[in-house]
Amino acid sequence: MTTSGAVAVVGGACRFPGAENLDAYWDLIRAGRVATGPVSPDRWRHGWVHDPHDVRAADFSYTDVVAHLAAVDTFPAARYALAPRRLEVTDPQHRLLVQVTDEALRDADIDLPRDRTGVYMGASVSEYKDLLTSRIRARQMAAGEFGTPLDAAAVEAAVAGVAPPRAYTIPGTLLNMAAATVSAVFDLGGPSFVVDAACASALVAVHEAVVHLRAGQCDLAVAGGVYLNLVPDNLIGFSRIGAVSRRGVCRPFDRRADGFVLGEGAGVVVLKRLDDALAAGDRVYAVIRGTGCANDGRAEGPMTPRLDGQVTSLRRAYADAAVDPATVGFVECHGTATPTGDAVELAALRTVLGEDRPVQVSSVKANIGHTMSAAGIAGLLKTVLVLRHATVPPQVNCEDPDPALGVLRIAAAEQALPADAGAPRRAAVSSFGFGGTNVHLVLEETVGPPRPVTVLAPVADAVRYWAVRRGSEPEPPTRAAASPASDPGPAAAESAPVRAALLAAVAKAGSYPPESLRAEQALVDDLGFDSLMLVELEEQLAAAHPDLDRLPDELMRRTTTIADIDAWLTVTFGTGPAAPPTGATAPAVGPDPVDAARPAAAADPAPAPPPELAALQERLSLAARLGVANPYFVPHDGALGATTRIGGTELVDFSGYDYLGLATHPAVVAAATDALARYGTSVSASRVASGERPLHRALEKAVAAVLGTEAALAMVSGHATNVGVLGHLLRPGDLALHDALAHDSILQGIRLSGAHRRPFPHNDLDALDRMLADLAPRHRRVVVAVEGVYSMDGDLPDLPALVELRRRHGFLLYLDEAHSLGVLGATGRGAGEHWGVRPTDIDIWMGTLSKALASCGGYVAGDAQLIEYLRYTTPGFLYSVGLPPASTAAALAALRQLRDEPERVARLRDNARLFRRLAVQAGLDVGVGSAPVVPVITGGSAAALLLADRMRQRGVNVQPILYPAVEETAARMRFFINATHTEAQIESTIEALAQEHGRAVGEGGGHGRRIRG
Repeated sequence: MTTSGAVAVVGGACRFPGAENLDAYWDLIRAGRVATGPVSPDRWRHGWVHDPHDVRAADFSYTDVVAHLAAVDTFPAARYALAPRRLEVTDPQHRLLVQVTDEALRDADIDLPRDRTGVYMGASVSEYKDLLTSRIRARQMAAGEFGTPLDAAAVEAAVAGVAPPRAYTIPGTLLNMAAATVSAVFDLGGPSFVVDAACASALVAVHEAVVHLRAGQCDLAVAGGVYLNLVPDNLIGFSRIGAVSRRGVCRPFDRRADGFVLGEGAGVVVLKRLDDALAAGDRVYAVIRGTGCANDGRAEGPMTPRLDGQVTSLRRAYADAAVDPATVGFVECHGTATPTGDAVELAALRTVLGEDRPVQVSSVKANIGHTMSAAGIAGLLKTVLVLRHATVPPQVNCEDPDPALGVLRIAAAEQALPADAGAPRRAAVSSFGFGGTNVHLVLEETVGPPRPVTVLAPVADAVRYWAVRRGSEPEPPTRAAASPASDPGPAAAESAPVRAALLAAVAKAGSYPPESLRAEQALVDDLGFDSLMLVELEEQLAAAHPDLDRLPDELMRRTTTIADIDAWLTVTFGTGPAAPPTGATAPAVGPDPVDAARPAAAADPAPAPPPELAALQERLSLAARLGVANPYFVPHDGALGATTRIGGTELVDFSGYDYLGLATHPAVVAAATDALARYGTSVSASRVASGERPLHRALEKAVAAVLGTEAALAMVSGHATNVGVLGHLLRPGDLALHDALAHDSILQGIRLSGAHRRPFPHNDLDALDRMLADLAPRHRRVVVAVEGVYSMDGDLPDLPALVELRRRHGFLLYLDEAHSLGVLGATGRGAGEHWGVRPTDIDIWMGTLSKALASCGGYVAGDAQLIEYLRYTTPGFLYSVGLPPASTAAALAALRQLRDEPERVARLRDNARLFRRLAVQAGLDVGVGSAPVVPVITGGSAAALLLADRMRQRGVNVQPILYPAVEETAARMRFFINATHTEAQIESTIEALAQEHGRAVGEGGGHGRRIRG
């Protein structure tokens, strides 16, 4: 079988009436259940637009039967870190697609090439937008734009329950955002757009995904469609043309067919080139062999199907698939149960498949109604399941088959899908839209293990996010109108001025001019706030609001805006929004922040523990909830090198950063032992007093010699070096810019200094250049802090480019070489040797003694005058005991071994390359770094914990890195490679890792990614 051009369906998920997931969908279809019912009063008060006796009545529908989902107004915001205020005005279609995409990716159980994943969605209308803009329509009614002017007060009262337009109201309801929201939530960088081909939208979106995969525009595609019926407009419109069933029953291919039942839902498939899927060992549900798309051109009308157009789309699909139409055994039809529509579709099938070919035909619209722009994905998922189970399900509501079927067959009961000898089973699916767009897909079965029961994603509690609140039951028109209400959401309208204290706090925490800030700016996504900047903001706000302990967790999101903070402050500390009018029910949009801030009443209430303690306990409990051991503070029974011993068991170790394997080197151990014997365990004083020893000056001279600087100063801790030096050198009024992935010690040092602090996007020197041009002129001194090797991803900054920026802008360049000294450069002299920059190109060289130098402590190096100033004035150095003699001697001996044994650096480099190469070949995402710090992304903290536990059981000790140390989606295993690891240890580790990674990610709920090497 040739696989050229074939596309694999490797995952899927859905929400349809009566079916919350893919397995429930198949169960509903196999059982022949029908998920229709009357319009719920929770959707709209249908009695006001329902007239079953007059089929010609304007503004009315003659039916009250629909196929609706149980709830569309709730969403687990906590899972996706989306701001509640924005969610309220986000089309629930977009929210639904986020959830279904999440489940489809988990169902696929593959690693996600985020920058090569495209999103293709079908959507045709936003009925939520119609609700949200009703306030505007009301004002137009009051102005008489549609007839007689209405009383302005009465009209305003009529829409008092609708949220006033917000900054995100229009963007949140645009069709393109259905795909864009999915791309944003899952950080997908491939093509992303929405297709509107009316009822064919979803299947045309799949067609586009196939085209893009074949063209190499993406390596993975998420494709599907959505429709939610939130207002009665479509039901009334389709009643006017007789398209919906008067009896409330959808009967495709039946003599009694009189139209469809209006349905809704969403579905998604995950697609991959078949060759890639087979090479990766992915589970393939079915294969898309060919697609065909065509338009009717000039027809009798936009809603009248044309035989030639449908025939063309079918023939194009079979030509594209290079298969004989006669080999298809099942066709999932568009099947709307409209007499004209069914007749034309059946005629097209007979024309292409053959008048004598008894192919099984079916339509899921009889079960779940016509889901409009989601109809194509409903049909495709059913077709995939038919092939996967080799079963033709019963076609409900077809007791009197239409003679137009000819030799085409309808299954009255479940039966096996027959297979031709020597050929795989094949099936097809069609979708046709108003306006004449027709699409047809040809699918083929694949051999593989049976699809397991869908494992739903762990979902946080869903909360109602709805920007419309219902009024009381309507009274006669003479009833006095209620007074207009304010925005029903928890926050004041965005048009209200933001309190000056908040703007001042944001400006100070982020080093922004207050006049440049806008209410709709997101603190993280727009202003670049990091976790410490958010803490600084809390501290600034506490000065204005003494009762403020901390901002609630739901406000510490990437999308939280200044307006969101202001609204919460208003409700909690100031005058909140007006109360809802009598008879109206305020929408449930999450916990009331006022109630949340009040302790529960009690006779003698015990003081509540600080919330940060509870947050820590919640994070620590994750391991217990997963049934794995806590990986932190685990005692090791001996030295930490290529191996370690825990609880009497020897493990291959990748958790320590003894890069050169010098911590157990005989010469290093001997030097420490001799110093211990000569000087004792401690120098017992600060160095400025009586703690100075010859070893200290010898070590500092050796550090300066390795770096090529004039002088160096050794301190007792690497973290304390950054905190002490930056906290002392910088002053309020200075500006410190740092890479967004800079170490915590850099951030803490800047914070201690009182200087303005701003992160720039990781390794984005263009962004740094722009920030310098904008901010540097307003500050007395500017420091830019970067690392030689970043300790989370193992990647490097472009040091020559930074040096050029330093020349242009005149800032002080601070380089943290904690993970680059002994690692980079031909002889291990660090980033300067690696990049070929001059020692004087860097103003302050900082590093630690605890990594490649196998000791403990830190150093700062540079100009002799600067180092002398730091020696005599830095509080963290002056008032701390001197570096212990054994540690000093060990670091000095390690520097000598670095000079005498350069082959250790070469072995370290070779081991890092081997580990990364084997990991990439195994399909693991190890990022783009080159250093011996190698991340393996799991995409979720639970998955990282599970994988760490599994690896320990396989004889490998490696630490998981969890939220909040990294973002939840960036949770990972972090492997430190050293020069003493053997090839066999690395090979066996990668083998175990490849076997355990996918299982841990699947069970733990991550989105581990793969890259192709």
